[in-house]
Amino acid sequence: SRNMRQQYMLLAKSLTQVGQRDKAIKALDKGLVEFPESKIPFDKYDIGYAAQYCESGNMKKGEEMFNKITDLYINQIKYFNRFKGKKAISIASTRNEALQFLAMVYSNAIDHKLTALQAKIKAIPEVAPVLGAQEMQKGYNDLVQKVNTAIDLAQKGNKADAETLLGD
Repeated sequence: SRNMRQQYMLLAKSLTQVGQRDKAIKALDKGLVEFPESKIPFDKYDIGYAAQYCESGNMKKGEEMFNKITDLYINQIKYFNRFKGKKAISIASTRNEALQFLAMVYSNAIDHKLTALQAKIKAIPEVAPVLGAQEMQKGYNDLVQKVNTAIDLAQKGNKADAETLLGD
């Protein structure tokens, strides 16, 4: 049934891509009526659903979903932080996954300019190293993109443009 809810998100994505935002929002709403949070709680699988609400133009609904997902993982982190010793080691990977999901929501919050949500996630001290690693990865990806663009320009005979691009 979670998969069925995701099908509504994919439909909404297609509708948004062709400019039918109102229909996209209706599809997303229908998905939540048919497969409600009360029966299938929001989690990592719904990050894209919340993002699609934002991309379709319903920022309020997207932010509400992102906040519910964030609360789930913040509560998990608080729970996992209670463990010490061997128990802490045994749940470390699950705790790290929760931090990764918070970082994914944070990235979406940046993309959709959800500043309150960004602040909420940044307030969790444990997420700082994950966000730092995410920022480093973004910087690396941007650099690789820049180099690839410069190579493409040079191969097309635009050596000066390629050098200018890399000189920045």
